[in-house]
Amino acid sequence: MDCTNCVRICMFNKPKGLLHDAVRSTIKRTSALNRLFLMGDRWFGYDRRKSADDFWTTS
Repeated sequence: MDCTNCVRICMFNKPKGLLHDAVRSTIKRTSALNRLFLMGDRWFGYDRRKSADDFWTTS
């Protein structure tokens, strides 16, 4: 059985929305802003892994 740690923390598994879609699109095209996006993950608390139950019921 897999632990799903990588799935629950991956930047490509953020909820749909204008901001997250723009970040994903930018990441696909360039790596110039990667540090900024990682800092944003920390600022907004996305760098903290959700429990598996919370992730699978709210994503």
